[in-house]
Amino acid sequence: MEDKGEIGKIILAFVVGGVVGALTGILLAPASGAETRKKIKDASLTAKEKALEKIED
Repeated sequence: MEDKGEIGKIILAFVVGGVVGALTGILLAPASGAETRKKIKDASLTAKEKALEKIED
């Protein structure tokens, strides 16, 4: 059985990978600066909520 610390590291890696992928997609999509900033803000808030949910589990 894996250690809880190892499972936490794996979850963190997935979350970080998802955030990096989302930000890359947002930044490479053609949009105005205001639209891009809003998308980044929304994506970061969503990632934060998901991370907090994982931590609470």
